[in-house]
Amino acid sequence: MYQTNSKAYEKELQVLDAKTKTQIAVMWPAKRKIITSHDAFGCLSTHYGIQFLAPQSVSTEAESSAKEMVQLIR
Repeated sequence: MYQTNSKAYEKELQVLDAKTKTQIAVMWPAKRKIITSHDAFGCLSTHYGIQFLAPQSVSTEAESSAKEMVQLIR
C-alpha cells in the first residue's frame, strides 16, 4: 500500500512540476524574481530558474530598513 501511494504521489508531483515549469516559461527570465524574508530556496531557484532575493539585514532579531527594501526592489 505504501509503495502504491508513493508512486501515485510521485506522479502528482511530476504533473505539478510540469505545470509549474510551463507557467514560469512564459515569464521573461529577467522578471523571474521573488523577494523573500529568507534566502532558503536555492533548490527552487536552480530547478525553475527563479531568482530569490532577500534583504541583507534580515535575521530573527532585525528588520530591514525602508532604504534596503527599496534598493532590493530596484
